Amino acid sequence: MPGSELSPEFIDLVLIVMPYVKERGSAYFSIRELIDLTGTDVTTFYKTISSGLYKNPRGMIRAMRLIYVQQLLRTTNKSVEEISEECNFVSPNCMISSFYHQFRMTPREYRLSI
Repeated sequence: MPGSELSPEFIDLVLIVMPYVKERGSAYFSIRELIDLTGTDVTTFYKTISSGLYKNPRGMIRAMRLIYVQQLLRTTNKSVEEISEECNFVSPNCMISSFYHQFRMTPREYRLSI
């Protein structure tokens, strides 16, 4: 469905904000802290967040899985098959395709580049 995908800007912003919010737990923090954390201005922050509300979260989930794939490729010797299963991809081919689409290199190429 056109217009239901999350923008890359929204995904990037959420991937910065969510760990901070999780880390803070129930401790108080302000929107200004989140804006400063993301390096955006107030208008851009609100516009970007608003643009992603009530949209399909698949893109964000995929982005978070791929970040975890990157981490596993950097820090383990696990096979693509093992990583694919651990990151809940339908198949290793699906993970490789998603990884390539996002980073313009295969997981093997990524691992060799680090």
